Amino acid sequence: MAIGVVSGCVIVTGMPGAGKTTITGLVAGSLPRAAQVGGDAVNDMIRSGFVWFMGKPSNEALRQDELCNRNMCALANNFSDFGFTVLMDTVLADRSELDFFIALMSPRPVRLVVLDPGRRWSTSSSTAEPRPRWRSACGCRGRPRRRATHDLPLRT
Repeated sequence: MAIGVVSGCVIVTGMPGAGKTTITGLVAGSLPRAAQVGGDAVNDMIRSGFVWFMGKPSNEALRQDELCNRNMCALANNFSDFGFTVLMDTVLADRSELDFFIALMSPRPVRLVVLDPGRRWSTSSSTAEPRPRWRSACGCRGRPRRRATHDLPLRT
């Protein structure tokens, strides 16, 4: 399947377990030059002293969450500057966090995909019905475990 090139970064967000890592991995693997940048992978670089973003002490959890976000954006910028499409998977808590990402990646283009599996998908991982098809920001098609509901190009 021929897939067009998408410049900059595509941020894929959604609740934990929505399929962000699966989707970004599938799309990145189908593009000619792409990198997958994930919050879990960046956090795994911390070998000791890691505090989960909702962990205690909360001030350290917030510091480490910001560090993760800054590192993801720095990686995305480096890959993008060298001609790679970046597929980033992370949980964005709110609009201000999205604005933080956009500011750190400016002037590179940023697109947003929100995975919203809905109550049906989050309560049951199996179904007799076929799962909905999806289309990513770069035109890839597939049948993932979750369904992409938004694909919004963003401008700063």
